[in-house]
Amino acid sequence: MKGSCVMKKMISLILTLAMSLVLCIPAFATSPIANSVPVGININECKVEDLTDEVMIRSLEIPTSYWNLGTGYYTANLEIVSNKWLYTNFYFRPNEDGRIYFDCNLSSGGYPVQIGVLDIDDNYVYYYNYYVTADYYPDYFPINSYFYNLDPEKDYAVCWRSGPDLRVHEFSGNAVISW
Repeated sequence: MKGSCVMKKMISLILTLAMSLVLCIPAFATSPIANSVPVGININECKVEDLTDEVMIRSLEIPTSYWNLGTGYYTANLEIVSNKWLYTNFYFRPNEDGRIYFDCNLSSGGYPVQIGVLDIDDNYVYYYNYYVTADYYPDYFPINSYFYNLDPEKDYAVCWRSGPDLRVHEFSGNAVISW
């Protein structure tokens, strides 16, 4: 009986110490989009938009020139992106693994943004929504990610527009497109 009492006291002491340590460790809140390691976006799980019947296309048209990412990255200057798709000036082929990487710094003022890849041949945009709060990034916020499961034999343009509710808000920034 006496041995079981000592054991209970020892377990209580260990649990008290463990709880004290947990309460002393600070917690850090992080944004899901702030990352130094690229986060993959599976093209098969993206939302899809058919642009075949798109009437009000962005004033910058779908690109007609090719940029070989195998010989170097492409830098896009994003000026006044709004609720219509803004495309890169060139289209790209993904690497042999079916990936196109993008590293962006955007100023959205805390509004959500959409980033996608346009299949040049089929006229479909595969896109992903990024939700950002101005609490984390009041000026610019980084997005380091990539699309994967792209067809290595197809051509794609990277594109941006303002959030999923498509309210008119503008943002700007820059992006590096690479393999």
